[in-house]
Amino acid sequence: MGACGKILFYAFALWCFWFCRLLYGMSPYFWLHGDLQRSLKEWKFWFGWTFYAGDHKLDFTALRDYYIYPEDFPDFSKDTPAPIFYVDNDNVTAEIIDYTWRQGNGILVWRNATQGAHLPMMDLDWVRENFDMEKYYEGQGDLEKYFFWNDTDWDKAYQYPALGPHSPIKMQEFVDNTLDGDHLPYYLGFNLKLLAENLNLRKLVLGWFDRIVAPAAGEEHYFASKAGKIMFGTVKYFNEFSFMGYGNENYATMHNGIADDSFIQIANTKRWILIHTRYFPYIHIIYRHFASMMMIDFPEVPHVVVDVGPGDFLYFPPAWCHAVVNMDDTWGMGIAVRDYRKTMQQMVKKFLFGSSVEADVGNSFHQWFQFMKAKLTGNDPSTVQQKRRSAVDVNAQQYIMDEFQIGELHKHTHDMNNKYEHYYNPEVKRGVDYGNGRKFKSKPFSSTNFPVQTTEGAKQRLRENADRSMLDAADLKDFVEERNAKRIADGWKYEL
Repeated sequence: MGACGKILFYAFALWCFWFCRLLYGMSPYFWLHGDLQRSLKEWKFWFGWTFYAGDHKLDFTALRDYYIYPEDFPDFSKDTPAPIFYVDNDNVTAEIIDYTWRQGNGILVWRNATQGAHLPMMDLDWVRENFDMEKYYEGQGDLEKYFFWNDTDWDKAYQYPALGPHSPIKMQEFVDNTLDGDHLPYYLGFNLKLLAENLNLRKLVLGWFDRIVAPAAGEEHYFASKAGKIMFGTVKYFNEFSFMGYGNENYATMHNGIADDSFIQIANTKRWILIHTRYFPYIHIIYRHFASMMMIDFPEVPHVVVDVGPGDFLYFPPAWCHAVVNMDDTWGMGIAVRDYRKTMQQMVKKFLFGSSVEADVGNSFHQWFQFMKAKLTGNDPSTVQQKRRSAVDVNAQQYIMDEFQIGELHKHTHDMNNKYEHYYNPEVKRGVDYGNGRKFKSKPFSSTNFPVQTTEGAKQRLRENADRSMLDAADLKDFVEERNAKRIADGWKYEL
């Protein structure tokens, strides 16, 4: 065998070793428990879904051959539980922060991580004095009702659901009428611009994050030194998401984002329901866009449920599925940082060298494949993402589902309305409507509670949202006023 032959032989042997390690990292259950069927099904999902999911955005039915349905679920009780660490200021260690936040290996819940620094911010007078009250932001609602629509009704909607309209609101009006006053229904969720346009607030909050991660970050101002900076020409080092609203009627159904999540709760309490990425094959996951996906929640899949109160810090690794509900009848605020630079480092390490966490590699393989595909084809979605003022824009889309999937999503909606109380109270049944959600008199999203909008009307709203995403903050109010005036002139109204 010549020199070239030896090089090819050793290269092939090295590739075989890496590929076997990749298969083990995706689904080790054949090696661990002799469960070949489970591993074969999960490998089929990871490779098939990775290659085809990007071609079928918003269509849950297109990938049915790659999903694993509840009747074929394995025994999850043998799985090693996802690592989760509950700490406080007395027992937190640099090793725990490094294992979770730095390496992306598990969940970290740090009680009173702000050490009381959040307390002044819980006063709305502080908000009025420290926020720019003249800025406009996008959210959910119109100060009269939260809007949802479907094409037919709760039981038969195949394109379901969409949020909207996302009309801009002045911060002064939002604080006085939603956080305070009559508590009119409006929610600033997943807002991308709140910190960037309130620099004193950004400096304060990023200072908290920097102090929390300092034992593992390797630099004193990890977040503050990267705020607003761009890598690869288009991608931010990290995004800052802000959440503000009143009461407990707002929630986020099961979804994920590509990046890991560091979160500080300032007011109100959030209940987080989290699912490890190893269970992607079992939750009918579908793309919203490149960096965000939606999934259907099945009770058989292992969940982690944790309440995060004022002053608490939460970290969970890249792409973990999560749903979130607000618990208290008071105003609320939380700040999240999704770290794309660190996420890429974590994922490439797991993709190439494996992970110490059971079945923790499939998502890293998938994301790096999609990232390289986007760069090589020139279809880089991150350029568009930088122009959005709010990630709520991602939700205003139509999902195609079959009847089984719609039924499961309905159950998930009931669980959200019940604040996942069935995990703590045996008298509360999973997937049952107890009439707790959004002050509904009957079923959520039905025409008896909210207007029903036609498909063409929904498409027009999506076009308007796309146009509005290109506008500067100062132009948003004029845009909405002109749009509404034209609608009235045209005799436009909701179909009730």
